[in-house]
This record gives sequence, structure tokens and C-alpha cells, in this order.
Amino acid sequence: MGALELAGEFQTIKLLAEIVAFATLTSAVVLAYSLRDVLAGYVDRRTLKGVFLGIFIFWLGYLENVFNDLYKTELTKVLDDILVAVGMTIIVVTAFQMRKQIRAVKPKVVTKGPSFLKPGAYITGLVAPSMILPLLQGRQLLAITRHPKPYEEHGIPYIWISNVPAENAVRPTELAPLLHKVLSSADGNTFIIVDGLEYLILNNGFEPVMKFLMNLKDNLLTRNAGMVVIVDPKTLDDRQMNMLMREFERLPLQKP
Repeated sequence: MGALELAGEFQTIKLLAEIVAFATLTSAVVLAYSLRDVLAGYVDRRTLKGVFLGIFIFWLGYLENVFNDLYKTELTKVLDDILVAVGMTIIVVTAFQMRKQIRAVKPKVVTKGPSFLKPGAYITGLVAPSMILPLLQGRQLLAITRHPKPYEEHGIPYIWISNVPAENAVRPTELAPLLHKVLSSADGNTFIIVDGLEYLILNNGFEPVMKFLMNLKDNLLTRNAGMVVIVDPKTLDDRQMNMLMREFERLPLQKP
């Protein structure tokens, strides 16, 4: 077998290997795209779009690599490397953003002592954190709030409901990532304070927020944990308030 024939066979094998690799990559991309709704439960959609943009550019680079073996030009010699490099850069940058969003805000014990509140789901009108803390001594606390300053003053970890990009912030429309952040570190000694219900309802409507609360409640109760919902009754109609009162016990603000 001559050198030219041997080189031709190696070229054919190389092309077949690249086609198989490209087909495998395409299948992986299709699979990842089919899971986009699941992934949206952990990161916001803007970040997710960035990840898929990077994946798509990387995929184009690999496609160009296959064409480069069939129709080689001066442009195609470098275009595939450029596309792959750009795609990988976008994927890495957005992966760091995803890591920041997925990272949990951990609850912590703020005041020591015996807790006067058994695990469960409670509701109360507008109250300051200082009114709730005496009932939750010894409990690990985490607040979901539109107004973080009062919680900062008492040393309570919080997730800020805001459209402003920040490490502890979750957009009000991203209820699934919010649920993930809360549950990722909640254990049997945890109480979640939900203070910002009106803002969530304003951005999502009552029904989706009610489903979010039910999901949070059910998950916490299975862990023998608890939650306190703070809401202004004047912002809800009678039907909405009655639905909440059926699911949540009125918070006893006085120690037993």
C-alpha cells in the first residue's frame, strides 16, 4: 500500500470519527435543550439563554470542523477554532453565573435558647422581625424579603427579592430558583420567614405564588422544619386571605 493510499485511509477514518463525535455532540445538545425547563428551576432564564448560546456556538464550531475536512479553505482552517473558543468562553462565563445563583444562602441560629414554636406553617400580619425572634430562639433562620435591612440588623440571613443583580438576590418572577435556594440548606431545625408576599403576587399573580407557598410548606414539613408568612391582609381579597388561612396557622406572637 502506497503512502498516498495510507494517508487517504487515515483521512477517511479521521472524517468518520469526527462525524460520529459531531453526532454524539448533537444528541447531547438536543438532550440539554429538552431539559431547559428543569434547568430553569435552578437558574434564571437570562443565564440559561447564555449557556445555550455558548453551546450553540460551540456546536457550530464542531460542525465547521467537519466541513473543514470536506471543503478546506483558508477561512475554514481558522473559523472552527474561533467558534469553539468563543462558545467555550461564553459557557465558562455563564457557568460561573449559574454557580453563584445555585449556591445556597445558609440559615443560621440568631438567638440561643429554647424555641417556643413547634415546626409548622404559620401566618401573621405585618410585624417587625424583632416580634418573631423571641419565638424562634435556637432555630436556624432564613428570610425571603423585599426589605432586607431589618433582617440585616438582627443578623438574619436573607434572600432579597429584587430585579437588581446581586449575590443574595432572586428576581421576583423566578419562583423555582427561589424555592431551590431556600430548600438547598433547610434542615429540621430551620424556620423560613416569608416577608414580601405582596411583591411576589404583584409580579406573578396570586395562584402561582400560592403554589410556591404550598410547595415550600410541604417540603419544609417533611423535614420537620417550619415557616412564617408575613402578609398585609389589606393587600388581598377575602378569597385569597381565606385560602392562606386554611393552609397556615395563625402565629402566636406571645410566648406560651
